Amino acid sequence: MSPTGFKILSLPSAARGLTELRGAVQARIRTAIRSLAHDPEPADSIPMRGRAEGLHRLRVGGWRVVYRIQSERRTILVLRIGHRSDVYRGFET
Repeated sequence: MSPTGFKILSLPSAARGLTELRGAVQARIRTAIRSLAHDPEPADSIPMRGRAEGLHRLRVGGWRVVYRIQSERRTILVLRIGHRSDVYRGFET
């Protein structure tokens, strides 16, 4: 991590979600997550609304990474990793 970068932390459930994915998809998502350390709000990241306010989602093909930016701690907390069809369950308003 660079002096201006963010530290990346993942919930155990998000880490499990990532390990369940196959090679190429897993590698793309890992790369996208690592890039958040230097740019926590890239162009393909969107702030979520409703009950999920304060969270962001990062699009990686058909997969999504849901995370929280903790600016004061210089930390990105990855909450969920999953397919776009079901990663948002539990966040509905």
